[in-house]
Amino acid sequence: MAAGRLDAASMVAVGLVWGATNALMRRGALVWDRRARASPSGGLIRRWAALLLTWQYSAPFATNLCASAAFFALLGAAPISVAVPVTNAVTFAATAVTAAILGERVRPAPAALGTAGRSAGGAVGERGGGGGGRRAASGGRKYMTRVH
Repeated sequence: MAAGRLDAASMVAVGLVWGATNALMRRGALVWDRRARASPSGGLIRRWAALLLTWQYSAPFATNLCASAAFFALLGAAPISVAVPVTNAVTFAATAVTAAILGERVRPAPAALGTAGRSAGGAVGERGGGGGGRRAASGGRKYMTRVH
């Protein structure tokens, strides 16, 4: 039981980090874009380097990558049919809240509807036997598989 609660808390934590860093990376990309327009420079690689050297983008990006690594580790213990919808719903909501805190215009009704839709999708997938199982081509029996 404690492992399940730890998994759920980990899913929520990953979703919160992803959501917050999404909004922060957008803000950092806007900083980079203003700089790039003010002094246009050469090729694609130079532009990518400039983006990665913009700390307002690269710091949240690195944090986001760390949360991705935690998510992949979490998938070893939690069913993908639960982990993905939970983290996606939390990410969606956390992105909207963080964007609002940063002063961006956020429409609450579509944000709430999107979060509810992602949450409901996970519940439907789990109730429908989504749980990572596959139907056999012959006989229609369900064989459960688990990714480790």
